[in-house]
Amino acid sequence: MAVLGQAAAASLFGTDEAVGRHVKVNQQWFRVIGVAGPQLAAQTDMGGLPAQDRNNVFLAFFVSASVGIIFGVYPAVRASSLDPVYALHYE
Repeated sequence: MAVLGQAAAASLFGTDEAVGRHVKVNQQWFRVIGVAGPQLAAQTDMGGLPAQDRNNVFLAFFVSASVGIIFGVYPAVRASSLDPVYALHYE
């Protein structure tokens, strides 16, 4: 059994009735028992952004900032130890 969203039902079956028809998902057949309208999608928050834990957001920020600082400072420190004429020399 399956419940389709309104957009999925329209793209699969056009203007025909979707209830009672069959759809194949991952090599498995399902019988459509309903079509969810936009009101149901709004009530169940199906179209919203996924919830994120605050700790994961901070962890991602600090890991990204650390990688940026490390891979930005290392070449700069290395280049500062070179002779400017040699560093800018092009072969």
